[in-house]
Amino acid sequence: MMENDCLVSVIVPVFNVKSFLPEALDSLLAQTYQKLEIILVDDGSNDGSEKICDAFAKNDGRIRVIHKQNEGVSAARNTGLSVMHGEVVAFLDSDDAFHPEFVRTMLTAMQTEDADMAICKYSLYKTERKMCYSGHLTRFTPM
Repeated sequence: MMENDCLVSVIVPVFNVKSFLPEALDSLLAQTYQKLEIILVDDGSNDGSEKICDAFAKNDGRIRVIHKQNEGVSAARNTGLSVMHGEVVAFLDSDDAFHPEFVRTMLTAMQTEDADMAICKYSLYKTERKMCYSGHLTRFTPM
């Protein structure tokens, strides 16, 4: 697998996360590795999250939204898996965010180690403000 040729599918289950979702999606759009297929699985949101999904998809062709009846986070992830086209899959919870180098770092590790999977630790951060639709990241401050 050559890093630059690999399509990465990022599956994001979404359910009533209106206040967190823009930050999560902005973190995907800010990835230094750009060959992404972003699959947002709206699991029956009714708080406006569904509208945020549609707005992001309208502004970036890499984003696809699937609206479905609520069945829970596992079913939402499985829905994403059933429609993905990437050679590699990553999951992002809709109340989390990726570091801008996350996808590139994980792909490089898989390539370097000739691995089928990469696992990493996580860091807890708090944001000084919410990210905006413009794609500009906020500054993260360690907790």
